[in-house]
Amino acid sequence: MKYRPEIDGLRSFAVIPVILFHAGFSLFGGGYVGVDVFFVISGYLITTIIIGDHEGKGFSIIEFYERRARRILPALMFVILCTIPVAWLLYQPFDMEDYGTSLVAVSAFSSNILFWLESGYFDTAAELKPMLHTWSLAVEEQFYVIFPLLLIAIWRLPRAVVLGILVGLTIASLLVAQWGVRAMPIAAFYLLPARGWELLIGALVAFYLKDRSEPPFTQTIREGLGILGLIALGYSIVAFDHSTPWPSFYALAPVLGTAALILAAQPGTIANRVLSFRWFVSIGLISYSAYLIHYPLFAFVRYASIDTPPVWLMSAMAILSLPLAWVSWKFIEAPFRDRRKMGRSTIFILALVASAAVAAFGLTARLSLGFPDRAVVTNAKILDYTPDNKQLKFESWRYMYKTMGASSFELTDNPRERDLIFSDTDPRVKLLIVGNSHAKDMFNMANRSDVIGSTFQIARFGTQIADILTDQTGLLTTPNYQAADIIVITSYYSPMDIKAMDSVVERFKQDGKKVVIAKPIFGFHDSGHRNQTDMLFEKLRHTETLPEKAKAVAATINHDHFQMFATLDGRAREYVKPGEAITATGIAQGVPVLDRMAPICDAEARTCYMISDTLEKHFFDYGHFTLAGAAFFAARADAIGWWAPLIKLATAIQK
Repeated sequence: MKYRPEIDGLRSFAVIPVILFHAGFSLFGGGYVGVDVFFVISGYLITTIIIGDHEGKGFSIIEFYERRARRILPALMFVILCTIPVAWLLYQPFDMEDYGTSLVAVSAFSSNILFWLESGYFDTAAELKPMLHTWSLAVEEQFYVIFPLLLIAIWRLPRAVVLGILVGLTIASLLVAQWGVRAMPIAAFYLLPARGWELLIGALVAFYLKDRSEPPFTQTIREGLGILGLIALGYSIVAFDHSTPWPSFYALAPVLGTAALILAAQPGTIANRVLSFRWFVSIGLISYSAYLIHYPLFAFVRYASIDTPPVWLMSAMAILSLPLAWVSWKFIEAPFRDRRKMGRSTIFILALVASAAVAAFGLTARLSLGFPDRAVVTNAKILDYTPDNKQLKFESWRYMYKTMGASSFELTDNPRERDLIFSDTDPRVKLLIVGNSHAKDMFNMANRSDVIGSTFQIARFGTQIADILTDQTGLLTTPNYQAADIIVITSYYSPMDIKAMDSVVERFKQDGKKVVIAKPIFGFHDSGHRNQTDMLFEKLRHTETLPEKAKAVAATINHDHFQMFATLDGRAREYVKPGEAITATGIAQGVPVLDRMAPICDAEARTCYMISDTLEKHFFDYGHFTLAGAAFFAARADAIGWWAPLIKLATAIQK
């Protein structure tokens, strides 16, 4: 296969936007399209090689996979091995477990499937996963398993039939992508059926160019296509962002732009001169290693930072990824790709051993529950302080479902919530708490309350408020709803929830339910795996003597939070306007409204109770209760009479 330096230049147009996008630069909001560019290039190069083998000495599947192993595995295994000691020194147990699971998946080239299945409320934030970017490698490897076998099966058919099959598969995959971004957006993003068309576009370009000894089209058309291709890539990088459905018809811009450049950026064109610029070609040569290295760098920096990393630090990491990539290319990629230095059997044995070792470490991390005896874990525990917010989150959900009698649970569509929890033999009033994750907090708090426990049976149903009347969740047909006396609505309300609130309350009242609405909680700052309490604690622990001054540290943290709340510093918009709307609904509908911040913050004491005197956290993120928090705020609510509207309704029902 003839070397085309402009293809390496095109790789730089893929990897640089990806790096800058992952670094958080808003100008490159569509930088993720670099992955789509890589897919097209990969489809083109692989198909060109396969066609050349079929029409030359004959295609060998073993030789094909040897090439793939030489190209992909050495640098990948090297980068993974470099991440293990860093993760060991940084990660809390739950995140170490997730990291270990990802290593197993990467070793099996199924990380795209893992990250699809993991996506959700309990998932570690994407920017903290050092192996997240390997999903694209998994897509390519899955394509490499299927595509050569497909070509072997259809190669002897007439060429028009072969091309017809490939075009049909391309169109089908594109339609799956367009449907998937609406019906199953996360699956569409990660999985091969919705991504295959991008690789197949590259394959079709390879078929088009295979028999041509001269560049296609006229010089004028090549110039026009090349310029259009560059414009399409540039537009995609700066115009698209997180809100763009992806991959969908929108992805045609960078995909067809890349295809146009492969076709038309021939010597003598403007596009060729741009892409063949020495620096672009040099970056393209190391682009694979740069892609592998940059994301773990960013993930570890974000995890280690007390707050959101500053722009200068992320910029430094983006720049650092390039010399590190050169080292990987020079001393790992290049030697392993040289058949004179390393034979086929050696490559396969080393690949197998390295993959098995990485998978074994990952599995051990999972089975050991994240190596909880590491120094980073034990040293962080001062008195009752627990840094692992993911553990605190999991415990709070487990408590709720255990209290409801569930042996296992999921965040949504939990079967136990559709079973009858209430008992007719229990004389207490039936209280159903309805809403999203904040309804879980209300449930845990109510179950820790002496006042509520003596008066109410309690159940919870998870739903977004806006979905109730559309019957997407089936709340209205559940036995707990039908049996409930009082409904408490609790959520971190979206605009759609607010819009639907009047109708929801009216429906509940029509069904004979007494209704209480809780205002939203104030959202404090959080970043990565830390919330504001963690950030303040990290700063104070280096200036105060702990644990002797634990009470003073807690007082400082709690006072600082009150200052944020009193000045509405933080998620004020998500708190004030929904709160006003909830109050207006309560007045209009004649239903009580609970202020969720009343038990949390004390204006007279100028404190918000975020952490105890023994450093036990009451929140695990911006505004969700830990179990300790639920118990503390339940006692506070009992003491200040916060439950009075519910007790009043219960008294009226019991009469």
